[in-house]
Amino acid sequence: MKLSRRTLLITGVASFSASRLWAVTVLDLGDFTLRSISDGALTLPVSMLASDGRIPDGVSGSTFEAPLNVTVMQRNDQVILFDSGCGADFMPGGGLMPQALSAIGISADQVTHVLFTHAHPDHLWGAVDEFDKPRFPKARYLMSRIERDFWTDPAVLDQLDDIQKPFAAGTAHRIEVLGEKLETFEHGDMIVDGIVARPTPGHTPGHTAFVVDGKIMVTGDVLSHVLTSFRTPELPTSFDHDPKLAAQTRLNLLEQLSNSGMPLIGYHLPAGGIGQVEADGNAYRFINIRI
Repeated sequence: MKLSRRTLLITGVASFSASRLWAVTVLDLGDFTLRSISDGALTLPVSMLASDGRIPDGVSGSTFEAPLNVTVMQRNDQVILFDSGCGADFMPGGGLMPQALSAIGISADQVTHVLFTHAHPDHLWGAVDEFDKPRFPKARYLMSRIERDFWTDPAVLDQLDDIQKPFAAGTAHRIEVLGEKLETFEHGDMIVDGIVARPTPGHTPGHTAFVVDGKIMVTGDVLSHVLTSFRTPELPTSFDHDPKLAAQTRLNLLEQLSNSGMPLIGYHLPAGGIGQVEADGNAYRFINIRI
């Protein structure tokens, strides 16, 4: 596996008054390339890391920063996005994916597939542009059937806690905008050549990780914090729809990844989110693959 990290300088982009630096981690995996690009970062309250109030050692302050790592796969004429960022209407600090794509020379028309790990705003809302149209006009959009059905159920609000209730209308609207462009798959399917949908439920009912050519896993939000997800994976978090199921999913995935050595890309993990899981006593730790 060949890696490199490049920092790209963008000037005079849209509403930005100052220059921006984009760190792009590039993985050469033989017949395809993966890039981890930034949609920005969200600032969130530390209290969300554990719904029962237990915060592990190493976490301090009242807030933490959650990076937004969008994975871009290029293979022949395919340009595949894993998630689409949060768009301009979710929270300050996000919605920078269009500029990051431009920085690596990819236009919206070149994107052929968008694969969603799940339908939370920071993963889905960027699929619709400021004109309320699909951002990638030539792309196929794919989401697990379970996930799509959950968010489009008229009774979805009855199944959400107070933190997630505000997401429902915006998520349902974006799914409606995508319309027939949004295809569904079943867990276990090979949805694009070499890309297998692995069920990772709990964070949301239809949350999906993607195994790419058996070489690397795009994990979405199964492992969402560099400390808590690894040191105390059994703790319930405020992010998870079904905390008990999410914890079991985390534990199962951590064991598999630490035993196999398969690298992963985590949506909210640091330095592009590319790394490996190592066992650390009765817990685990995330090791960034660094250049």
